[in-house]
Amino acid sequence: MDDRKKTIREYEDKKKETLDSIEVMLEKLGASILSHSDQDDDSDYCRLTRDIKDSEVYISAIEEDIARIKAAEEDIQRKDQETTARTKDLSKLFTRLGECVLGDDCIDAIKPYQAQAETLYSKIKSLEDRLEQLEDRGEGNVFTWIGKNTQGVVIRSFLGTSRNSLQKIFTAAGEKYSQSVSIEIETSDRIRPLLGEIDTVKKDLEVLGAALVRLKEERRRINDAFSPDGGPAKKIQALERRIAHSKEELRGVFLQYGRSIEAEAAAPPMEEADTRLLEAIRKSRQSIREYDREIEKLEASLAIDEEKAAIAKMEKAVKDHEARIRAGEDAIASLTAQIGEAKARIEELTRVL
Repeated sequence: MDDRKKTIREYEDKKKETLDSIEVMLEKLGASILSHSDQDDDSDYCRLTRDIKDSEVYISAIEEDIARIKAAEEDIQRKDQETTARTKDLSKLFTRLGECVLGDDCIDAIKPYQAQAETLYSKIKSLEDRLEQLEDRGEGNVFTWIGKNTQGVVIRSFLGTSRNSLQKIFTAAGEKYSQSVSIEIETSDRIRPLLGEIDTVKKDLEVLGAALVRLKEERRRINDAFSPDGGPAKKIQALERRIAHSKEELRGVFLQYGRSIEAEAAAPPMEEADTRLLEAIRKSRQSIREYDREIEKLEASLAIDEEKAAIAKMEKAVKDHEARIRAGEDAIASLTAQIGEAKARIEELTRVL
């Protein structure tokens, strides 16, 4: 490849880079001057900057709402866990209270539970006795051992079920008793503290319940605000696209204004940085003109060489044609001589006749 063509490409690349740089500087110049100049509220600059700012403010508000939803979700989860824990505490207190109050002189409200508990007491005692008898028997052979082991598994399963049922009766009886008797009229020193603890846990659950209602209502209200236009993420994406579009338009406004400043013979009052930027743009324009001149010279040089090559090719063709003409002339002369000789022989031969 001709080095001149390589040099032309290098100049064209530099020219493109310089033009891109000028575009950036013009955009920066336009943005700088517009930012500290008075503009009508209806101007594209004011409209676009206002739209970008409003969208950014709206995004911030949505992000705050998202943070509030997240905080509410975390609070709800925490309150739910606390409610579960306190509900378990209350159940244990009911169970302890039920064990205490299911005596011979229990109040009428829990007498049905007393009968159920007595039935289970007997059943549990019977199962425990059977299990003890099974374990006290001799070792026996392997088949006896397998039979005892199987019976033991079944009895332990029944025993566990019965004990769980008894605990549930204690819990139900304790809850019923706490609803029927107040701390003020309770005389037992063993039962009164349990009623006090139960009352405290119930109040804690009421507070937790009210807090959960408030938090869930806040979460619902914030979510409802997003419902018409989709979720918060969708809204933010739409606003970000709008901001990107407005910024692209604003870049066009900056660029156009920068070009108008460059083209004006008398530019508006500018700060020192703007003046330096305008000077840099003008120097870059000069560089482009120099690149164009160099490219023009190299292209002219290449064109001249191409013309010279074409001329040399045509001159060679002319010489080839001239050689062929000379050869033709020689052939014509030779043929003409031969024709003359032939005619002379004809005349001689004619005289013989």
